[in-house]
Amino acid sequence: MRGGLILLCGLVTSGCYGASTDVVAPTAKVPVSLSRAVHDANGSIVELGEREVVGTFSYDTTVWSLAYGAADLHGTTDISEAINAQVGEQGGDAVTNLEITGKACGWGMVLGFNLLPLWPGCEYIEVRGDIIRVRRDRREAAR
Repeated sequence: MRGGLILLCGLVTSGCYGASTDVVAPTAKVPVSLSRAVHDANGSIVELGEREVVGTFSYDTTVWSLAYGAADLHGTTDISEAINAQVGEQGGDAVTNLEITGKACGWGMVLGFNLLPLWPGCEYIEVRGDIIRVRRDRREAAR
């Protein structure tokens, strides 16, 4: 009996809960990098002194699933449109230092409900990065 109570307490306080997504940018018109490095048209890395940060890329969404993540309700998250719009508004040439962060939704952490397979799981996705512009003299030298 005591073992069953311990198991029940463990199950109720554990969480098989959340959601996932693949963040992609297949139609972005500018390079996107998870690091601070970015390549020019010739394949050379643009040095830090040859560029400037002109803005911050920002994109937020919420993704959903059922059955402990087995039934994906969201699919892929395409950030291409947001990248093209925000980089264009800032007059940028690329996005660097892209970070993708997932945070659990608060309402889904209701004790006990996260054990129900049809209780929807969700995750807040935040995508941030630096919009950079390559110095004009560097762009002309790369041609």
